[in-house]
Amino acid sequence: MRGGARTIPMRLADRNPYQGFTRKISLVRGEGLVREFEHEKVKFFVVTPSNETDHLALLKFKETIDNDLYGIFSSWNDSIQFCNWYGITCGRRHQRVTTLKLQGHKLHGTITPYIGNLTFLRKINLQNNSFYGEIPKEVSYLFRLQHLNLSNNTLGGEIPASLSNCSELGVMVIFINKLIGKIPLELGSLTMLHVLGIGQNNLTGGIPPSLGNLSSLTFLSVVGNNLEGNIPKSIGHLKSLEGLSAGGNKLTGMIPSSLYNISSIKALSFAINQLSGTIPTNIGLTLPNLKLFLIADNEFFGPIPGSLCNASRLQKLDLGNNYFVGSVPTNLGNLLDLEWLSLGALPNSIGNLTTQLTGLYFGANQLSGTIPAALENLINLIGLGMEDNLFTGQIPNSLGNLTQLVELFLVQNNLEGSIPPSIGNCQSLQQLDVSQNYLGGVIPGQEEKIQKETIFNSLKDGSPSNYFIQNASSSGFSLNNLIGSGSFGSVYKGVLDQEERLVAVKVLNLEKKGAPKSFVAECNVLRNVRHRNLIKILTCCSSINYNGDEFKALVFEFMTNGNLDMWLHPMTDSGNQSKQLSVLQRLIIAIDVASALNYLHNHCEQQIIHCDLKPSNILLDNEMIAHVSDFCLARFLSTTHDSSQKCTSTIGLMGSIGYACPEYGMGGDASIEGGILVLEMFTRRRPTDDIFKDGLNLHNFVKMALLERLVQVVNPMLLPREAEKWKQLL
Repeated sequence: MRGGARTIPMRLADRNPYQGFTRKISLVRGEGLVREFEHEKVKFFVVTPSNETDHLALLKFKETIDNDLYGIFSSWNDSIQFCNWYGITCGRRHQRVTTLKLQGHKLHGTITPYIGNLTFLRKINLQNNSFYGEIPKEVSYLFRLQHLNLSNNTLGGEIPASLSNCSELGVMVIFINKLIGKIPLELGSLTMLHVLGIGQNNLTGGIPPSLGNLSSLTFLSVVGNNLEGNIPKSIGHLKSLEGLSAGGNKLTGMIPSSLYNISSIKALSFAINQLSGTIPTNIGLTLPNLKLFLIADNEFFGPIPGSLCNASRLQKLDLGNNYFVGSVPTNLGNLLDLEWLSLGALPNSIGNLTTQLTGLYFGANQLSGTIPAALENLINLIGLGMEDNLFTGQIPNSLGNLTQLVELFLVQNNLEGSIPPSIGNCQSLQQLDVSQNYLGGVIPGQEEKIQKETIFNSLKDGSPSNYFIQNASSSGFSLNNLIGSGSFGSVYKGVLDQEERLVAVKVLNLEKKGAPKSFVAECNVLRNVRHRNLIKILTCCSSINYNGDEFKALVFEFMTNGNLDMWLHPMTDSGNQSKQLSVLQRLIIAIDVASALNYLHNHCEQQIIHCDLKPSNILLDNEMIAHVSDFCLARFLSTTHDSSQKCTSTIGLMGSIGYACPEYGMGGDASIEGGILVLEMFTRRRPTDDIFKDGLNLHNFVKMALLERLVQVVNPMLLPREAEKWKQLL
């Protein structure tokens, strides 16, 4: 053999029966072209250096591409030497493929196992495509590989443990795929690895302690998986680490203290986990290069360390939704590079932050004190969130200077006073939620500059607004605007000043027993239901009025055609004698009500029983579509089958007389409702009419008339011919 070619004898039994020499080309794991020779009784494989292996491997790669949207493989043909194909780079000496770079071309297909034959490959970049299937284990044959980027595809399966054979690998980025299984322990042997990105997949298990052996690692991302367990203490051995991103998992326990001593760290992100513990008091001293520190949505507690202000390079700091107590460090204004801050409590020095700050969020902590007026200095602020805290005092008038503000969240604090008129200067404001405070007064005068959904959309996410209608605190609710009254309050016609929209305002009489509970009951029901035939609540108010008295009200859509009772039983002196409902109209209304009840009983997360279904609680809009209203007595029924947990009526009789289900008085289960209402609609007799006594009720009255005497009990206005006949007979 010439040139030191390697020969491999084969068994005689493998001999080809054909006489003489035959030759064929095969792809194997070797570095060159394999020729198979036969002569007499001995068979040889001869491996010679050649780049034909790379050529054929690239053709196999092309074959597995289902869709080449941009036609990048048009150059991959025999008229062009493969080293000049698009995305291919070859070494000058051997003309072997060293780089496969096809990122961002929307390629759709699988990665061929033949990629393992490109043994001179040093860099693979296939990111931002639509590759699917598994990562071929043959990639592990690429012992020269230094850079592997398969991110932002739809690759599935597990991470091949054999990738640990690529001992020269320095960058491995495969985030944003659909990889499953555990992180291979074997990856800990890649001591030259300095970037490992395996986030945004479906990986499970824990973070392997073996990753602490990656002594060259500068960046580690496991964000957005389903990882559990503790953060290994061995991660603290990565003395070259600059960034660690592990947010969006299910990690528990504490952050290893050794991690806070790696002075090279620039970014730490553990947001949205179940981590706990305190933040070291000297964190700003031990991590002087820290630029990003995100630990929101965990279970950290204790004070916010004042030494954070020594991390003068901080750009993003998010500690929200934890259990921190106390105040924000007073020298926080020293962080001149800060672009994003989410903490919890506010010293006045907060106004010394850079004017380039666009987002400031302190939500979901137990922070107290007043809102600093110095916030007006942050003139480029777009978002300001201080919701779900213990802030007191008034809303600073200076907030009106934040003219770039798009969203302002002050919900669920202890703020009092009124919304400052200067808020009307915030011309870009799109979302304003000041609910669940103790605010009063009137809406600022420049409402036209605030989008219509700004204040009055808070019930969409279940937060009742405290600030709804101008005449609530000025001229009060006039009797001229009274449109009805009930057990717990009165209903007035009003106008939403922002929209000049007619509304119905139900004001609770809090001196009546049960009124506060009815307010809560109605809010709980209406914020959880959405149906065409249910009254739509626009907002609600729970605050202190200008006299210092507690004030509760609900604001509904105004129904121009009043309630069903007005149509069934018009008052002789009200000018409503002309109001008549045809049989078809009554039938449609009955269907509307039945549709609403079916939704409440069968299609809500918890079954809801109205408990007071009567004509005055059925409202009619301008198209005579029925809307069930007044849920102050409504009840949620448990879905459990345990009889001891069922919702019963032993607490007492509920509902109006004549309309309450008979089971209520006997301590039975709340039943399906609506039958009495339908009977009243077609007989025009109330269940409380004088004829119903001595055991006779509306239900029995109709039952006894079935079927021969039904005409006698139906409302004569619905059967004019029959009515005239009965008059003659009588």
